[in-house]
Amino acid sequence: MIQYINKEISCLNLNARSMNALKNLNIETIGDLLKYSRIDLLKSENIGIKSLADIERALNANGLSLPRQTEYQHLDEKKEKTMNIKDLINLDANISITVNISDLIEFANYLIRSTKEELENAILAKERETYITTDEAKDQLHVDRSTLWRWSKTGYLIPIEVGGKRLYKQSDIDSILNI
Repeated sequence: MIQYINKEISCLNLNARSMNALKNLNIETIGDLLKYSRIDLLKSENIGIKSLADIERALNANGLSLPRQTEYQHLDEKKEKTMNIKDLINLDANISITVNISDLIEFANYLIRSTKEELENAILAKERETYITTDEAKDQLHVDRSTLWRWSKTGYLIPIEVGGKRLYKQSDIDSILNI
């Protein structure tokens, strides 16, 4: 750890936003950075959860970590940064969070709404599904009937049979054509 104390923070290979935020705090060396805890950094104006995660990843890669508490922390100075739970899930950081009941309810409602919307879209897509004949499929894909037969055997494009007639889902054709 001692070998890193006097090194400049530029050796951490942080992203530009994190680097600028640390420079705004007059943090020039790793030793300066290690004087701050997670909470101290989050209290600053320009460091959010993503920048904190970037800083912690860089420190961890060098076998270092931010202190849990510093002498500068006092209970009466408590300043909380809020972030959406959905955003926290997308972070790849080892962080602890405190969630109040209203945030938890909001997140649960978001999950329910998004799942409901996905299911409704899937049901509507199935209801709107159109089927085309073999000739229409080969014309759209610009292939021969034998190619359609081979794709059927390999599972690449599987037709359905209705009354002895082979029909292809238009959505399957569109996905092959990347429409």
